[in-house]
Amino acid sequence: FGNSDMMVTEVCAGTMTWGSFNDNKEVVFAQLDKLIELGVNFIDTAELYPVAFNYGKTTEEWMGEWLQQRISEGKLKREDIYLATKCNPQGIGCPSEPGPHSYEEETLTASCKGSLDRMKCKYIDLYQLHWPSRDTPLFGCATFKKEGEGRPMAFKDYGGPEVFERQVLNVKKLLDAGLIKYWGLSNENAYGITMFCMTCDKLGVPRPISCQNDFSMVDRMYESDTLEAAHRFGVVGLPYGPLAGGVLTCKYFDSGKYAKMDADRPLEECR
Repeated sequence: FGNSDMMVTEVCAGTMTWGSFNDNKEVVFAQLDKLIELGVNFIDTAELYPVAFNYGKTTEEWMGEWLQQRISEGKLKREDIYLATKCNPQGIGCPSEPGPHSYEEETLTASCKGSLDRMKCKYIDLYQLHWPSRDTPLFGCATFKKEGEGRPMAFKDYGGPEVFERQVLNVKKLLDAGLIKYWGLSNENAYGITMFCMTCDKLGVPRPISCQNDFSMVDRMYESDTLEAAHRFGVVGLPYGPLAGGVLTCKYFDSGKYAKMDADRPLEECR
C-alpha cells in the first residue's frame, strides 16, 4: 500500500453506516465475515462513525466485538487484517469530548486510545486525520474560500507552518509509542499534502502514506493539483465514495436494477 509494507487487497471495506442505516449488529457481523471470506483484508472506519445519525463510537465498538469473537474462535488473527481509522477535529467520538480542536497532543492521543479500546486492539495500522482543522473549504467545494466559508463545521486554525509542525509532532508521538504503524490524511488538498510532507521531512518524521478523498466518475476534483501533490510526495490515494453514495448504482431511480430488488423499502432508508 503506497510506500508502506502493508500488503492490502484492492478493495478496502468501508464501514460508515454500520450503526445508522445498517442498524443490525448481527447483519454487520455477517458482512464482515463475508468480506473476510472473499479475501478482503483492509477495513476502514473512524471514531466519527456511523454517519447520518447516531454519530460516533458505535462502528468501532461493533468492529471490536466482531474481531474479539473471531480471534477467540480461532477464525482470524489480528495480523491477518489491516485496520484504518480516523480522528476528526470536531471531537465526535473522542473519549475526552473536547469539542472542535486542532489535533492537539492530548486530544489526538485520547482519540487514538479511544479507538484502540473500542476495536480491542493494541495498534492501528493506518491512523488518519479525518479532515483539516484549518479554515479551508471541505466536502465538494471546488474553490478556496477563507475564514471557514465553504465548510459545514467550525475551523480551529489558519494552517500556518507552526500548526503543521505541531500536528506532525503530535502524530510522531503516536508512532513512537507504537500505537499506530502508519498515518495518513483525508479530505485534504494540494496545500495540505505539500505542507504536511515538507514539514515531516524538516522534522524527521515519516510522511503520511495515504490521502482518503471523495472520488468517483461524478466527482473528480482529486485529479487536479491534489493528485500532483500526492504523486510528487509518494502519497497513495485511498478514494471513498466510488459509487457516489449509491447514485451510480441507479438504485435511486425507479427503473434501476437495485431499486426493484427492494421496492417496498422507503427511500430515506436506502443510503
